[in-house]
Amino acid sequence: MKKIFLIMLLVCTVLSCNNLKSEEKLPDDLKIYQDSGIEETIKYLEKMGRTDPQNKAYYTAKMGYYYIEEKDYEKAEAVLNKALEINPNEGYAYNELGYLQSIQGKTDLALKTYVKGSEKDPGMGGNFYGAGAIYSDMGEYDKAEKNFEKAIALYTKAEAKDKADKAARMLYFTYLDKGERDKARKFLNDSVSKGLAQGYFYSQLANFYYEEKNFDEALKHNLKGLKADPDEAENYFGAGVNYYYKRDNKQALKYLEKVVPMYQKNQSLDYLGDAYAYLYKINIEEGNKEKADEIEAAAGQELGKENWEKKKF
Repeated sequence: MKKIFLIMLLVCTVLSCNNLKSEEKLPDDLKIYQDSGIEETIKYLEKMGRTDPQNKAYYTAKMGYYYIEEKDYEKAEAVLNKALEINPNEGYAYNELGYLQSIQGKTDLALKTYVKGSEKDPGMGGNFYGAGAIYSDMGEYDKAEKNFEKAIALYTKAEAKDKADKAARMLYFTYLDKGERDKARKFLNDSVSKGLAQGYFYSQLANFYYEEKNFDEALKHNLKGLKADPDEAENYFGAGVNYYYKRDNKQALKYLEKVVPMYQKNQSLDYLGDAYAYLYKINIEEGNKEKADEIEAAAGQELGKENWEKKKF
């Protein structure tokens, strides 16, 4: 089947614009940042710190977030350390400082920061997630597993679904990296029953069935995944492939044609090549040479002729 999408190990900060739906109200500081820039945002956060002195450390740490966004890492580090001077137990400050250190390549220091943050503020999921990501990258999978489990529990309790889903994906990858495929498969089943990362996890369950050549069950799980998350490209691809092996070329073409623009948008050229390869093969089998030639021309242009030749089968 297809390779698993890689998930970035860096921690998503709590204010990430990409996680906000268009109809949701933006936090005031984020709206100011988008509309007026960094200087006005800092002024606003300084004012909030004076107005609400009990949470001054938190607002100071938020300044660090925006300085990171500006790639002004020196100021970011200064204000994050200041936040921890104000309140040594401010978990958000540890989370942002760990993130800053990780993107600067200071992995060992970032891990110490995340671990300390999880100890100082055990109710915040971000530091457990950050520590888990680094442990996983280091091959210390048992420690990664424990931290991701804690992050999932905290994010779920906080109703932070996107973050819980992301932590669940990372835990799934950890099981695979440990070679525990049976445990990974059980985790997928348990997770979808709890509503975690359903779109992606159904696609991964489908892959297990595909490997067993149980195309009916594989397709069933791809279609469940599409119902749960219509934007999950893996399930369109999977459905197309499974329909193909069920000898339903009409449906196979329908789903594979849908996934092409999704892979193009995400610039997922490897996956795009796989989709083109199946589309080309099916059209050849159906006797649609003109359409197959169109696909080959597009694939050659987007992937490069040499890469396209490697994808064809």
